[in-house]
Amino acid sequence: MLRSRSRLFLTGVLLCSMASLTLAGDLPLKGVYKSKQSARETEDAILRADLEDMRAVFARTGLYVFVAESRGAWDRDVAPGLDDALSTSPEALDRFARALPSTVTALGPRIGGARVSFELPVERGRGAVAVHLPPLIKQGSSELGLLNSRVPNQGRFLSALDVKREKDDDGDRLVAVYAPSRPRPMDAGRAPSTRPRDLPGKGRGDKVLWAGRAASGSDAEDYRDELRGWIGRDDLPTQPMRSFPGKDDELARSLRSMRVATQVVASDEGWYRALSTRPDSWELDRRKVKHPTRYVAGTAPITAVVDVDGREQARELIIGFVGLYSRLLLTPEEAPLAAGVDGKAFFTAVHEGEVPFLRDRDDVWFLRAHLLRWADGDAKRPDGKARTFREAVDTVRRWGDRYRVRGVDRITRGALPFRYQAIPSDELEEMVDRRRAARGRVFSEDLAAWVKHYDRNFEKGDLDPAYALPKRRDAVSVRASLGIDAGPRAVVTRERAPEPDRPAEAESSAAGAEGGGDAVAAAEPSKGEGGLVKASDLGYGGSAEEGGLDVDLDLDDRGWENDTGGSTATTTYGIESGRMGGSVGGSSVGPEGVLGVAIRDLYTASSVCRVGSVAEAGVEVRISGLPEGELSDLRIEWDLMQDGRSLRRDAFEERRENGVHELEFEVDCPDGGSTAELVVLAAVGDEGRTDEGTLELSVRSAGGRSYSKLSMPSAKRCLSADLEIDSDEDFGMATSMGLTGEQIGEAVRSFQEQTLRCYDSAPEAAGTVQVELTVGCDGRVSAVELIDETIGDSDFVECVVDVMRYAPFPAHDREGGVVFELPLRYE
Repeated sequence: MLRSRSRLFLTGVLLCSMASLTLAGDLPLKGVYKSKQSARETEDAILRADLEDMRAVFARTGLYVFVAESRGAWDRDVAPGLDDALSTSPEALDRFARALPSTVTALGPRIGGARVSFELPVERGRGAVAVHLPPLIKQGSSELGLLNSRVPNQGRFLSALDVKREKDDDGDRLVAVYAPSRPRPMDAGRAPSTRPRDLPGKGRGDKVLWAGRAASGSDAEDYRDELRGWIGRDDLPTQPMRSFPGKDDELARSLRSMRVATQVVASDEGWYRALSTRPDSWELDRRKVKHPTRYVAGTAPITAVVDVDGREQARELIIGFVGLYSRLLLTPEEAPLAAGVDGKAFFTAVHEGEVPFLRDRDDVWFLRAHLLRWADGDAKRPDGKARTFREAVDTVRRWGDRYRVRGVDRITRGALPFRYQAIPSDELEEMVDRRRAARGRVFSEDLAAWVKHYDRNFEKGDLDPAYALPKRRDAVSVRASLGIDAGPRAVVTRERAPEPDRPAEAESSAAGAEGGGDAVAAAEPSKGEGGLVKASDLGYGGSAEEGGLDVDLDLDDRGWENDTGGSTATTTYGIESGRMGGSVGGSSVGPEGVLGVAIRDLYTASSVCRVGSVAEAGVEVRISGLPEGELSDLRIEWDLMQDGRSLRRDAFEERRENGVHELEFEVDCPDGGSTAELVVLAAVGDEGRTDEGTLELSVRSAGGRSYSKLSMPSAKRCLSADLEIDSDEDFGMATSMGLTGEQIGEAVRSFQEQTLRCYDSAPEAAGTVQVELTVGCDGRVSAVELIDETIGDSDFVECVVDVMRYAPFPAHDREGGVVFELPLRYE
């Protein structure tokens, strides 16, 4: 069942049809990739990067395109349900797309893009809208070469209209048109209003809108030739398409999240140690976390204003899309959601060694490829010899010498795939941390498969590498029409006053093409048959073969933008997705036309703020009241408070338009204490429109647990030695008992876990520390001497020796003190 559910979402193809909208087949995408390397070669390159770069990469896991042939159909059938689905989960989005009525066509999720072509009303011409979302995007600007993209971190979009001159005055007349130069961010599922631009010559002239530019008459010929060649092709070249969100922005910065409840292990320790303890000792909390699949959503409305018997009607086509992106490297909270199982079942499988993970000190990371393989029931049991990290590094070096493996130095410096292995019962008796039941080990088969990411010619081992990136997908071609909504929804928004004749002159700017008055559609919904259509029924579903050629399109790039993405870096998402929420201010969105800002959510990647690290925080805000397409300064100020005083504060600014936006930032954690409060202020525009939110944070030590400061135990009264008096003699002999083995064992067991704080400075420590303790008759340790150790980390060993000075023991009667040796075992 698990396999069928996950593959339904990940690989299913949704194709709904309606009477007036038809699928015209698939279109091979051209000009997308920078090099000829396959998806597997690209993923190998990503996995060879460090954990920070791996964590910042998102892979496209789905693309849905929705086409409604009237605004009424969109507002009625798409907007409410789409907004609800995007607030829930990717599975909810898939269910929503499949359940849409026949008034809307849904395409996806296994597509890379779509081209929607249409005829303008009263046979005045034709147009097209196309969108393509890249297979990979990355937060931040470093190592963008990993994405293998011709235009990194950018979506591609193109809208085009070819309006012909009117031939006669009879009947209805097309008088104004609108086509967006780029898609608009989706706000609560709604499509933005449009401002159609009057056509030249009282609506009788021609106009061409092409890639955000407009022209009429002879000045439009070049644009018209390019448009016709582009629409008529049997592939989808991306070079003419414009980048979005914008020249100085990144698609990764536009990602929004679904925040869902899931089970997590409630532990003050880091995840590595928490998952190594016995499952029956776990306390599970249900927390709200960021879903590992994020989304970017936009709309592209097309409007044609038609004069019908002196009254104007807006005939519209609304095209919307939702692109789903999932991280390739996941936190323990995100991993169960990606695998499609509940938290306890997943964490138990990890504890039992079924799922490999990458370890970074006390942090645990999961590769999406490993999760998909595990969900399919493969490679659940480790095979080969189990090794410590140091032994695994030595093994890789031996393989390098023997098999001439490339990249050995990079392999040994990076993370390796661990699994948990049960600790034998006889060793458990000697361990300091008695809650531990498993330890991390690197198994030979996992190690050999990992090495193959660096050298594909390495033939050792039977386990092949796991991959998460799908094969390259093509685009879908769709034919649609512009419609109106009739009945009680019919709204005529304006009647144009007569205008004097003006020449059909060139209008070169995108802004000019999009100016004018508002228009809202009025139409009768299309009537057609809905339901699912299999891809095979329409000849759709073909995709480029692995390693296939990426043919460049030999076209003149006159005037085409080739944005390369912004240089503004953003932080990667947090190491642990934990409890989210807090309290937000009460300011509401202002009325239409009044600039306003509201904080919708405030969260951190983890409810725990670890000393010496950063808390990765995020704020979701909604801006309203801006004219369509205009930007405003959005300022975020944050203040980290503790006991009523400010510890750290900072601010940053963004340029944003209407809609809901998520912004992430880093906060340095306090140096101590148990709680802190994060206060965030959002301000927009020059008029001081603000909203405020607060969030409580728990403060913990870097190792996870919160330890109180050590202090010497109080001195106890020494016991008197037993004076034995012989009844027949007038003298006696004093004998002292000291401490029994049972007393020593009980005292050590109750205190030795305090030495686990030493992991804060040496999280990889493992082995034995053997010390000699001298305990005075007052129960206090008077001397600690190191006898032997197998740890190999002097800081850890010195810490253990120092901590044991504070161990309390019972009082006894031996004046010189009790001396004994104590072995302490660490994993």
